Amino acid sequence: MNRKIIASLTILIASLNVKAAKLVFTSEKTPTYNKTDKKFIKYVKYKNQAVEYSDGIGITDGTLDFENLEMYAGYKEKPKLWVYDGWKTNSYVKSSEYSGGHLVEVYRAFSLGAGGMGKYKDNVYSTVLIAESPLLPKGLFSSSYTIQDDYRYYLGKNSIYFRNVINEIAVGDVASPRFYSGKTTDNNWLIFQSMGNPVRANSKDWIVKNTDGSLINTVIPTFETIHFGMFGEEIQKLMRSEKVRVGQYACSRDGYQNSVKDVTSLITESIRKNVRTDTAAGLGEVMDNGKKEELHCVFPAAKEDSIVYPLYSRANSVYENGQVMRFQKGNKLKMDDGSIIPDWTIASGTSYSSPRITGGARQVAELFPGITYHEVKQFIFTTASRENDNLDNILGWGIADIGKAKRGIGSLNAGLVEEQKFFTGMYDRVKGKDGMPFFWVEIQEGKEWNWDNDIQGSMTKKPQGKTCYNMLVDTVDKNTGYTNATGEKNAVIENMCIQNFIPSEKNFYRDINDIETLTGLRKAGKGRLNIFGKVEIDGVIQVLEGEMSICSDVNTEIEVYENSKILVNSDKNRKINIKKIAVLGGNIDLKGNVNIREMYLENGELKNISAEGNVVVRKLYVKNRKQIEKLKKYLDSNKLFTVREFGTDRKNYENVVINPDKTMDIPREYFMSNFGNKITGYTANSEIYDKLVKKYERIDGMPENIKEIVPGYSKGIFRLDVDSDTDSFSKEDFVNGTGNYIKNAQEMVKTLNKKYYFIRQD
Repeated sequence: MNRKIIASLTILIASLNVKAAKLVFTSEKTPTYNKTDKKFIKYVKYKNQAVEYSDGIGITDGTLDFENLEMYAGYKEKPKLWVYDGWKTNSYVKSSEYSGGHLVEVYRAFSLGAGGMGKYKDNVYSTVLIAESPLLPKGLFSSSYTIQDDYRYYLGKNSIYFRNVINEIAVGDVASPRFYSGKTTDNNWLIFQSMGNPVRANSKDWIVKNTDGSLINTVIPTFETIHFGMFGEEIQKLMRSEKVRVGQYACSRDGYQNSVKDVTSLITESIRKNVRTDTAAGLGEVMDNGKKEELHCVFPAAKEDSIVYPLYSRANSVYENGQVMRFQKGNKLKMDDGSIIPDWTIASGTSYSSPRITGGARQVAELFPGITYHEVKQFIFTTASRENDNLDNILGWGIADIGKAKRGIGSLNAGLVEEQKFFTGMYDRVKGKDGMPFFWVEIQEGKEWNWDNDIQGSMTKKPQGKTCYNMLVDTVDKNTGYTNATGEKNAVIENMCIQNFIPSEKNFYRDINDIETLTGLRKAGKGRLNIFGKVEIDGVIQVLEGEMSICSDVNTEIEVYENSKILVNSDKNRKINIKKIAVLGGNIDLKGNVNIREMYLENGELKNISAEGNVVVRKLYVKNRKQIEKLKKYLDSNKLFTVREFGTDRKNYENVVINPDKTMDIPREYFMSNFGNKITGYTANSEIYDKLVKKYERIDGMPENIKEIVPGYSKGIFRLDVDSDTDSFSKEDFVNGTGNYIKNAQEMVKTLNKKYYFIRQD
């Protein structure tokens, strides 16, 4: 048979048998682009992990002093408690009787952030079981109890490189329950942790061990800063996924003159109009209340104080206002308008910024039905106000702007999206088979989301080099053998340099040659997503189910699959420009002044498209010339829209195939439990350290690219080991250091199999 005839028949058959591309769920194993991810894939029965109105909101500082709650938070009833049988005998509870009014101040901050406590009376709870409580109810959790992690031995040559495993050292301070066991991979939590307050250099309790006596520019390291050098990239990502470290800023008209950092320029109009706080300009009012001068906002720490900065926590840190009113008998609070309020003052701290942003997070969640807790985090991080388009050692993501977060996401960042791969059934949803990450939007039938913000892709200004700090680390009390807490006896190690970029942060930054950094958007669910801002992303938009309404420019390809619809709506005074629409079986509704650079018709027909107004398609693609001739005739008679040019494209769009149970998890090797996958005990001795060296190897035996992540390491030397203020190394103390993160670890082990429940307070 003639080759031309065969080719013609092939085209004809293909055109007659075109099947619309669609979303397909399968029970078969699906491809995994990333080789590292492939090692950790497992299949877990999918559960809907959306935020529910009944979810808990934990607000705690580790104490139970609710005296004057109504005066501070405007709510009389004490919150319920999260406990287990025998909780009152827990040794930590016995030592937590003193509050001094701190807890009710914490609740005031939450109330201001949430827009009031009353509507959450059935959600809010407290607990004294913080570090030793491995099981939290589903929901938000704010801890205003800072377990400062400055454990020195993890920064020296004798440290261990564990690679990608979960163990006791990875548990950390107020960790997600998944770090205690492999019982769940659900995204059931978002934990807000106070970053910690500055330690005053002139404090009478402050004793520092340092050769030159200098306290200038001293930094207290965070958990991630201390630990990341000990673990592989995937554990670092998992550590960040469900935790937000919250720093503080404070505002006044003329105070804070000696602050370490001024952030007034980052306080946007949206922040001023939405953040309710306590300042001398007004109590419980928004910062811009129309009757006061511009407030001056800073990090409330002097340059000679010891300050907690994010450093390696920069990818999961953000700042929020940390001010609340405090009762102080005999004090006279002078307001900016000249009035005096007796017996009150203004306090600030991360104890208050954490619950305030927790209240804001709950408000964000309620505006987007079906949203997950990790997506709430993404909304908050990507809308934060920051100086540069990068993760900052000092600012993290920047100053939280809850008002902006309530208007939708600010960018589709591949580094954040990637973290969702660790949650039940989310792997295929957020990862294309070619490695492209997708922000997954699943909206229930009858529900709508409104995104008003302009939407960008991953960050563009990847930092280079190192920054050096004088770092505060702990010391051992020679009399008791216990590690001193921050604010007691400490050592300053000078010139502890950290990398301004580490490999686990790769996907936070756009690289046009790396598909894993180029984020797309997947719309699922039968509900509707309304996008009012401009979209400027590198990945494609896949409309898989339901509807998407577009009211501004989109500078990327939109793929419209079977069982879905897009609506492009422009008024007569504004033109909407769209880079490309691929019609793959879905429906298209175009109205107004619309300019489409390219359109592709999978089936070569226009039956799924309606148009009204001045709609121009600059180039229309189909499979073959025969379809072009047919379309020209149709458009000449129907005038559906104007086409400037026709072309052919043989590209085949495939179904989006998702295994709904595909999940990524990290193996557990709890070394105090004989390297098993369950915590069964707590034992610390030098023999365990020897076992760790044998199984994993010391950090000084690792390649340079791994050692360079350890703060203070350079060219074969660990600064911690050569500084004269460092305590001598102790194997047992190295292992026992985990007690800093699992407070009263023996008690914690006993609670692992306890049944937790709520009780009402008297």
